[in-house]
Amino acid sequence: MLVGLDALRLNWRRGDAERAFLSAFGAPAALEEQDKHYVIARDTGTTEKNGLSMHLPLTLAPSDAGQTHTIPFHVADTLEPESGRVRSVVLRLQIGDLVSADVLRLEINGADLSAEPCRRDFGERLTPYNWMLLEYDLQSVWPKRGANTLSITLLSRPADLLSSLVVEDVELIVSFGSFPATRAGGAEAGPRL
Repeated sequence: MLVGLDALRLNWRRGDAERAFLSAFGAPAALEEQDKHYVIARDTGTTEKNGLSMHLPLTLAPSDAGQTHTIPFHVADTLEPESGRVRSVVLRLQIGDLVSADVLRLEINGADLSAEPCRRDFGERLTPYNWMLLEYDLQSVWPKRGANTLSITLLSRPADLLSSLVVEDVELIVSFGSFPATRAGGAEAGPRL
């Protein structure tokens, strides 16, 4: 798994925005509890030659039904519901040839995501039936700081569909609020005017 930031696309006539980015990148404490967008690295065709192994794209053949595939990922922050600072944690997957009749089981660190709210959308507007985008709004199952696993199991696929599913992209989007989302003084305490 690769961890890093894409600094090649920065404007290298460094202005205030570029200096602020590079300063924060050089000071991990400054990035603590800041919004993060994690993207699982994909195989580019040269990864094995460079001694790396990537887990995407991941092919789920209909004949593999019931087999669990694991994708490791890393999270830099401690995501604690008690802090109230975490505004949202969204797991986004783009899967090729996925149809509504397919049944998948997804787990983060062994915890089932079936009770988490999931939105489905077209993965691409120009060819809407090639991809499906799944967005899980994680409410009770959150990744932990450090190493994590996303497990994907194809439980069933319609018998007349012979193509494999292809998990192309996996992203984790973590947003923090400036203040705790809970009220100070308990649930019955309201704002003072």
